[in-house]
This record gives sequence, C-alpha cells and structure tokens, in this order.
Amino acid sequence: MTCRVPYTLRGGTILPENLPEPMQKSSLQRMTYLVALTGMFFYVLYIAQDILQPVAFAVLFTLLFMPISSFFEKRLSITWSVALTFITVLIPLVGLITLLSWQSVNVLDDLTVIGTRMREGVVQILQAVNSKFGISQTESLGYVEDNIGTLLTTPITILTDGLTASTGVLASLALTLIYTFLLLIYRSSIRMFIISQVSEKNKETASRVLQSIRYVVQNYLSGMLIVMIILGTLNSIGLMILGVDYAFFWGFLAALLAVIPYIGTVIGGLLPFLYSVATAGSFLQPLGVVILFTSVQFIEGNLITPKIVGESVKVNPLAAIFALVVGNAVWGIGGMILALPLMGILRVIFGHIDYLKPVGLLFSSKLYYKNDRFVNVYDSDRFRLMNFFKPKEEED
Repeated sequence: MTCRVPYTLRGGTILPENLPEPMQKSSLQRMTYLVALTGMFFYVLYIAQDILQPVAFAVLFTLLFMPISSFFEKRLSITWSVALTFITVLIPLVGLITLLSWQSVNVLDDLTVIGTRMREGVVQILQAVNSKFGISQTESLGYVEDNIGTLLTTPITILTDGLTASTGVLASLALTLIYTFLLLIYRSSIRMFIISQVSEKNKETASRVLQSIRYVVQNYLSGMLIVMIILGTLNSIGLMILGVDYAFFWGFLAALLAVIPYIGTVIGGLLPFLYSVATAGSFLQPLGVVILFTSVQFIEGNLITPKIVGESVKVNPLAAIFALVVGNAVWGIGGMILALPLMGILRVIFGHIDYLKPVGLLFSSKLYYKNDRFVNVYDSDRFRLMNFFKPKEEED
C-alpha cells in the first residue's frame, strides 16, 4: 500500500492537486509579488532615507501641531494660524537647543582627556574594592588595562558620533520645518485626497482610520514631550545636587534619548555615570548617579509615563524591540525614533483589515491577557492571512 503525496509538478513548480491550476498560480504569484514588493520597499527606504526621513518627521510634527493650529484658526486665517503655531512651538525649542549646544561644546572640549581620566577613575575604584575585599590587584588592574579602556572609550565615541551626526540632522531640520508648515496648511486637502482614493463603501472606515492614527500620534508625541521635560528637570536637579559638571546637558540629553524606547534610557544614564567616573575624586558620586537614574527611571516607568502617555501606541515590548531593530537597520537613529509611532500606526491600520486583525492583536500591549481572542474571535476563514494570497475571484 502506497501513500500518494497530494502534490504534483506543473511547469517546474510543486502545487497542491486539490486546487484548480489557475487558482494555484494566482496564489503563488501574489505571494511572490508580496515578497518582491516588501524587499523593494525596504530597499527604497534605505537608499532614499535622506529624502524620506524629513517627510516622515514632518508628518509626525504636523499631527502634533494640529491642535494648536486649529485653535488659532478659529480667529485667524490658516496661514497666520500656522505661522503662530510655529512661533509658539519654536521659541522654547530654540532656547533649549541653544542651552544644550552651549554645554555640548564644553563637553566636546573635555572629551580629549575624559578617556584617560575614566581609566584612572576606574583604577581608583578597583583599588578601593580590592583593599576592601582582599582581591589581587595585579589581576584586576591587568584586566582593566586589557579590556576596560576600550569599554570606556566606546560610549565616548558614541557620544561624539551622535553630536557630529546631529549636524546632519540640523541641516535637514529646515527642510522638515518647511514640509511641516506646508502640510499644516494643506492637511484638509490631503485628507480629502486620501479618502477619495477608497471605494464608497470604505470611505467611512478610511475616515475612522485617519482619525485613529491622528489620535495615536498626537497622544504619544505630546505625552512623550511632557515626559522628557519632567525627566530632564529631575535628572538635571539630581546631577546638580551630586555636583556633576554640565548637569543640565547630561540631564536633558538623557531625557531626549528616552524617545528611543529601552535603549535610550540605558545610554542616557550610562554617559553621565562614565563622565562622573572620569571626573570624580571618589566612587561616591558615580554611585549617586546610578541611584539617581535608577530612581528616576523607576518613577518614570511606573508613574509618569503610564499617567501621561498611557497606552496610546499600545505596542508590546517584543513588537517594539523588533521595530527598533528594523528602524535602526533602515534609517539609523532616526528610524529608531520613528519606530514606535510607526508601529502604532500599523497596528491601527491592521485593526481595520479582517485578515490582518490577528497580526494587529499580536502587536498589541498586554498580549498575555488576550490569548483567548485568537481562538474565540479570530479563528475563522475571514481572519486568516492566507486570504491575502487568494485570487480576486475567490475573495469576491
């Protein structure tokens, strides 16, 4: 007795026998097109990042500034409203950038000696630890000479590269602001254009999707802005009390880096710690920096961010980290900043397409509480991903 494999070879391709040949070919073609278009999409994003990044940031800024512009539009023309919106936003922003730039110049001047001083500071700390616990100084100091020097200079290199790269960011900032200004003026026309591109039966859904995207981005960005101001203030005050030089710079740099989830908070605390190691006369100040940033991050993660930002993006850590990795691979630091809001936008869009709704749920926060929904809600043919690969005739 032989078992017949339910597949046959047609035209060099293995296809299931229980499907009509035109249907099989159509499904494989759509799958091939999807893979090719996905690869082409990310390739275009990569090679055209200098063109597309300002546009992407401008879209987010437009959504963030819309409430302010709408407030002014009740009394003034749209052009004057947008102009006043920019003035309202840019005055405090320019002041903050000026202060950070002034202190960053001083920090850069000190970077030439910080590496050496860091090693000396670590050696002093190790000597104190060795004398306390009776560890062999020869072995520990040899390890410092072989490994710690490179480890300590790496964050300084990251900071230098980041500050140097920021010149390129500032160079494209003018273009981003121009895009934002024009998008604010023409936002209603652009919205009508998008809605006009969908069929009549889907216009209401398209309108809801745009409204949901606007809500997600506005709540996330405005919430993060408030969180960064609070974090910068707390960090700066704490560093000033500890006597760390350039406390305002380190405090608000750490707050700005918080826009990059998970990674930014670690780097934001590591840099002032290493600087303190290099400049402090004892290990008490670096220890105080560790306690300060640990405490502030605990308060931020459990009180500040949940109350202010809430779950506007509603993306779980697994999806967020994956988005960060992809964003960094495609657009570097800019991609990491954009990763979370773009993932939130994708989750909103997926939530309005039947066969992508399970994927949207897979991206959502508190996923471990929603396991039963995959079986109780989405376990039917209309919610299966394979619907995308079905021929048009079968879908209809």
